[in-house]
Amino acid sequence: MDSLSTYTDPVLSGIGENDREVILRIANEALRGLLLKEEFPPPKHEGILNVKAGVFVTLKSRGQLRGCVGYPEPVFPLWEGVRKSAISSAVMDPRFNNVQKEEITRLTIEVTILSPKWEYVHERDHLEIGKHGLIVENDLTSGLLLPQVAVEEVFTVEEFLDATCLKAGLEEGCWRDDNVRTFYFEGLFFQG
Repeated sequence: MDSLSTYTDPVLSGIGENDREVILRIANEALRGLLLKEEFPPPKHEGILNVKAGVFVTLKSRGQLRGCVGYPEPVFPLWEGVRKSAISSAVMDPRFNNVQKEEITRLTIEVTILSPKWEYVHERDHLEIGKHGLIVENDLTSGLLLPQVAVEEVFTVEEFLDATCLKAGLEEGCWRDDNVRTFYFEGLFFQG
């Protein structure tokens, strides 16, 4: 989604360019503090940065995924969720070895801020590729894909739903099953 996109969620629509710069700086400083042991003054967390929101931080090195961790639910103020997610993406994503300090100059930081989730009813709801992310869950497992995944992979809506099922460790098409719950959310993503 670009900066001209409209969101129904007031938090997402209220995040301006200056807020994005501050959010990216918080993520960058968290990584530099972790990897390079640099110290930064505590981030100023005013206005919208104090609002609780779901957030994910994705790290890429030379275009390749290097870590992606976050909080789908609004459990932390935005500034704190960004900070914690940046650190966790570097050292807690079980798919990757920990990010090393030598990599810091090659990292691209992408932040995705999530709206609250809504239950998806495929006969009624319209998913917009690039605007909506997905969560598929049952009583044992869940999987989440951020909106930009569908854009990067050039998914149709059905392929996006199927990929989210696979992310949850379930079979393609599981989103049609009565024992599986499917949710969607808006996601504002930007990088720096």
